[in-house]
Amino acid sequence: MLRHIETKLPVFGWVLFFAAAFFVRCANPLRPEGGPVDSIPPKLVSLTPPNFTTHFNAKKVYIEFDEYVQLNDVQQNVFISPELERRPVYSVKGRGVQIEFQGELDSATTYKIDFGNAIADNNEGNVLRGFSYVFSTGDYIDSLVMSGQVLDALTRDSVVNALVLLYDAAADSLSDDSVLYNSRPLAIARTDSSGVFLASNLKPMDYRVYALKDDNGNFKYERGTDYVGFTDTVYNPVLMPPFKVWYNPFKRIVEATPQMYFNVFPEEPLRRQALSELNRPERNRLQLVFGDRHPKIERIWIDSVDMASLVRQESFYGDTIDLWIPGPLESMPDTLKGRVEYYMKDSVGNDTLAGRNFSLYIRANNKKKRRNDDEKEPNPFSVSVEGASNLNPHGRLIFRFQNPLTEVHADRIELFYTPPLETDNGRAPRAGQQQQEQRTAEKVRAEFSFTPDSSDRLRWYLDSEWVPNARYEILLLPGTFKDIAELSNDSLPSLFQTADPAKYGKLTLHMMPTPDTTKEYIVQLLKGGKKTTVALQREHVRGGDLLLDYIRSGNDYRLRIIEDANGNGKWDAGDPVRRVQPERAALVREEDGGTLFEMKENWEIDKTIDLNGFFEVGRNGTGGPAE
Repeated sequence: MLRHIETKLPVFGWVLFFAAAFFVRCANPLRPEGGPVDSIPPKLVSLTPPNFTTHFNAKKVYIEFDEYVQLNDVQQNVFISPELERRPVYSVKGRGVQIEFQGELDSATTYKIDFGNAIADNNEGNVLRGFSYVFSTGDYIDSLVMSGQVLDALTRDSVVNALVLLYDAAADSLSDDSVLYNSRPLAIARTDSSGVFLASNLKPMDYRVYALKDDNGNFKYERGTDYVGFTDTVYNPVLMPPFKVWYNPFKRIVEATPQMYFNVFPEEPLRRQALSELNRPERNRLQLVFGDRHPKIERIWIDSVDMASLVRQESFYGDTIDLWIPGPLESMPDTLKGRVEYYMKDSVGNDTLAGRNFSLYIRANNKKKRRNDDEKEPNPFSVSVEGASNLNPHGRLIFRFQNPLTEVHADRIELFYTPPLETDNGRAPRAGQQQQEQRTAEKVRAEFSFTPDSSDRLRWYLDSEWVPNARYEILLLPGTFKDIAELSNDSLPSLFQTADPAKYGKLTLHMMPTPDTTKEYIVQLLKGGKKTTVALQREHVRGGDLLLDYIRSGNDYRLRIIEDANGNGKWDAGDPVRRVQPERAALVREEDGGTLFEMKENWEIDKTIDLNGFFEVGRNGTGGPAE
């Protein structure tokens, strides 16, 4: 049974209580002989100097246990707060652990050495969890505490073993010299298996608090590698509301209810602008890859090529540029020579002009000789059709071409469908029966549109009012398309089937909007358990009824709603230096408190979601783990 203590800060008694409880549990150690395998962690015998020593001036600390112990992964498990310029040396001596300080300690300062999971017995590897050594070089031990929880901003999962760094708020600023990068934290805490932390031995002062998912264990934030979270305001433990603290005998750790919450997120890594790749993937195409987004290009020049005729396309972030040279492939030289000039940042952030000459060779495509004069060479024109397998009637057919198109004759595209057949009882026939009957059923010509993608010159869309559970046929007549290499298509037939709604589930969301009806949301249907993928997504939702249909059966799903603050249709992370929080996200809870629900064939599920207060801590999964 868990024992709860409700405390109003400041308080020191609870620390002494758990310290005393720890020593009671450690009394009268006995080593079992035979019988079941030892599952008891090492027990403390003595500390020299004692725990909670004041006026500390020792150079070494010795912690003795009732058995031989080992230290595991000291670099990641053990930390001291406040941090020291030189880390202490931790070593195993006899039946104990020795701490040897390498420099001078600050005066009138409370220090805490947290061993995490580093100490374990030598035989069975039983870990002593939650052990720490506290001392002060001044007259007293700082005794204030704060608690909180660290969650993944998007998945809402608890973040285990995250670091919580507490800095002097007076030393922080809104510029790039943020304490997160350039200061040492005054205190460090670590989250447990529920993502909850308890920061102890704090002073009565304002703290700027950050959470860090520090995968490489260097106790420093590295943009592009670590996840980071922060609070919108400073926190003083004296002014915090009461919270509960208790000892969990099953986990052998102290736990607490959270007072604050952190949503950690990844930042894009800082990149130095440079031309990292320059290649020729096809005979008529060059590709430039830059180290950072949206490069400032002064000039691109290719020998013997009319630069005004080039077809250019940039990737979504502009860091990849494709250049197509118009004309027949056989007219392209084996070697292309030229130069690229662009601006890059120097060491102080100023633009400086850089250049690179290139000479790109590609071997000519020597076709095999025909076996006889009547054998026809294959047409090199290439196009693929995506999304034509059991097409969702809300979807579209995607045509992907090898080269940008210069001519499209949509009147040479023919689209037909055969309506689904019904039996006398109104139900659709079996698959084999339907295929047999549709062979003689009358085809219906369908209206459609054929439009280019707004950002990808190689992608086009064919849209129609698709009839569910129908058989479709597309015929592309010769000469429908002509591309930049002056290639044109032969006759290209294609068959596909639209999805049968009876084999899928349907989810209707009744979303109660907030008073601010201009707010937009992203609704995501997530498939899977811990590792989820986005099965369906709807952007620019403002409340009201939302239908999600053609949901595959036999899967577990979750619903996630994202507050799309800037209306760009995607989740945006934050900025810890400028203190911009990530866009809020939360999972929809079921009646049992969980987030998973099942979908079966021909099911119809209705859910009502009140967007008012939906993202508040403690509601709909915002203030706790996904499960």
